[in-house]
Amino acid sequence: MNVLHVSYSDLNGGAARAAYRIHRSLIEQNKYKNISSKMRVVNKMSDDSSVYSDKSIFTSMLKIKIVTVLNKLSRLNFKPATNILHSTALIKTNFIKRINSHFNDEKGIVNLHWLGDSTISIEEINKIEQPVVWTLHDQWPFCGAEHYVYSFSDKNNEDFDKRYIDGYESINRPHSERGFDINRNTWLRKYKSWNKKFHIVCPSNWMANCARESYLMKNYPIHVIPYPIDLNIWRPAPKLESRKKFNFPSDALIILFGAVGGANDKRKGADLLFDSLEILFDQSDKSVLAKIQLVVFGQDHSDEISNKYKYPINFLGRISNDETLRYLYASADIFVMPSRQDNLPQTAIESQACGTPVVGFANGGLLDIVEHEVTGYLAEPFDPLSLAFSIKNLLEDRNRLLEMSYASRARSLKLWDQKVISKKYINLYEEAFDR
Repeated sequence: MNVLHVSYSDLNGGAARAAYRIHRSLIEQNKYKNISSKMRVVNKMSDDSSVYSDKSIFTSMLKIKIVTVLNKLSRLNFKPATNILHSTALIKTNFIKRINSHFNDEKGIVNLHWLGDSTISIEEINKIEQPVVWTLHDQWPFCGAEHYVYSFSDKNNEDFDKRYIDGYESINRPHSERGFDINRNTWLRKYKSWNKKFHIVCPSNWMANCARESYLMKNYPIHVIPYPIDLNIWRPAPKLESRKKFNFPSDALIILFGAVGGANDKRKGADLLFDSLEILFDQSDKSVLAKIQLVVFGQDHSDEISNKYKYPINFLGRISNDETLRYLYASADIFVMPSRQDNLPQTAIESQACGTPVVGFANGGLLDIVEHEVTGYLAEPFDPLSLAFSIKNLLEDRNRLLEMSYASRARSLKLWDQKVISKKYINLYEEAFDR
């Protein structure tokens, strides 16, 4: 079976890394079944010979920049309700020619991933000649231009923009948006252009439920397949040895948080974590407080944040090396993922694979990752007090932490092993191929 993965990048960002992991898991599976997996991207960052960079289709880097600028100009008169990423995918890139010619009249499968503005236009997607499987790394495929729906409140988990469910009408536009309604315009282009029912893969049950509710994709075949992980790379390491690599005290209580945008991405909920630790410091014993360290990766040092809170925050910046990150997970007592919205955060999967329990809110893809009170804690969304209580309970019970560490590793072996996930993808490709 000939499979072509199409993504903006192979390693630049969480969605790109997830797409690349799916691709690599299929190559490993080729030892057992005749699978040919290739990946075509605009922005190649790996040295993997099975990944092709198609910058040449744009003639030069200049044309890529032109496409990017034109898409930005299409949003010039638009004032969003939040800083959520928006993509119009308005400009034709001719990437479709490379996709269709890849197969040389042979039958195969195109697996779409995160596309953004500059990979392929909305209208070109419908011109893919092979059966399409689309792995949803965010909500953009069934929304307008927004990559996640707007959430209006931290108090009510159901208080969010429902245009993706009801259809993008003028009367249901969020009041805080201003200017040209690019979300409605982009959604209408998808609605009018896509007359094929792609096979939709959702890494989490939360994303699958959103897709099933959506006006655009509710009648598409929707499947839940989590992200794969190489458990030979992501595995436990001795805690004391791991802490020496970062000069962490051996007796510290280390709370780890990490995201691509660090604390700057509100959707990842770092502010809720900071608030919960303020509560924790007000309620905990001083002997416990003296040992607590918050470690943040994905962001450089911020005086603004450090000076605002009474507890120490250690900013490590961006970590791109898997081995370094593995030791960082292993050095921590708990990993906190306080997201307001998240699909299936790979940091939480990586943490559990390394034997570090995860604490977060009972929301989104974390419901698939954390088995409450077995591999971590799920706090009440989006209550800093509940999150603080969950963190406190774990840090004060070392035996419980050890039990959760073993359970976390066992859960990762059961759910996210790349051999298990690749077989699920192969079965889906065969179904899409025969449809």
